[in-house]
Amino acid sequence: MDKFPRKRSAFRVWIEGRNKELQDFYGKRKINYPELGEQLDCIWHDIDDGILPGKEGRFYRRIADIKRKFPSPKWDVEEFKHYDFSKEQFDEDLD
Repeated sequence: MDKFPRKRSAFRVWIEGRNKELQDFYGKRKINYPELGEQLDCIWHDIDDGILPGKEGRFYRRIADIKRKFPSPKWDVEEFKHYDFSKEQFDEDLD
């Protein structure tokens, strides 16, 4: 896990910021991805047109466009989601 604040009050601000960034990231991608039926239809047409596999197909282009518009955070999302902060020691400070 990358460095994070060791003072409890600063950590609260840091973790809230990370959680908000993660929620924004997932939310933006979710509302911008096509409906599941439309995604499957794109895949079917790409297979039917002999395009799949490859980056030329409708499905790939649609998803790639959304991933470019809403890139993943620069930090390791999976590590953050699974990191057990409860095992960390924090410096007490006045809130």
